[in-house]
Amino acid sequence: MKKYLTIIVILLSIGCNESKKQDSINDIVKIRKLSEDYIKYNGEKITLLSISKGIPCDTLQSILVDYYTERGMLESGTIKNYENIILKISDKYNLPKRIIASFIYNFEYEMLTREEILDIESERVIEEEQSNEVY
Repeated sequence: MKKYLTIIVILLSIGCNESKKQDSINDIVKIRKLSEDYIKYNGEKITLLSISKGIPCDTLQSILVDYYTERGMLESGTIKNYENIILKISDKYNLPKRIIASFIYNFEYEMLTREEILDIESERVIEEEQSNEVY
């Protein structure tokens, strides 16, 4: 009886692990699709950064999709995790870590589209109006 119980427990745990693996794969696919959509939506930024850095648009898009996919799968945002992501992408594209980090930083923090500028300004105006209403 114990033998059968042990076999059942083992089979159930294997089945649960397979289910978790499939869920994990589905999550990765979803995160990658969201990353691709985000990059495609920012075509203007990609084109400008591609030209300014002298890298083909396709390569830059792939680098950024890989970065956002990996970042989306992080369980904790420690410095070491980000370094590992940059290193992994650097190895994949055979480019120095400094260059990969520069692409990501420029895209994420330095390049703003007209829509982003308008969003920031409208948020500032709303906050200003709300603070004026308080007094």
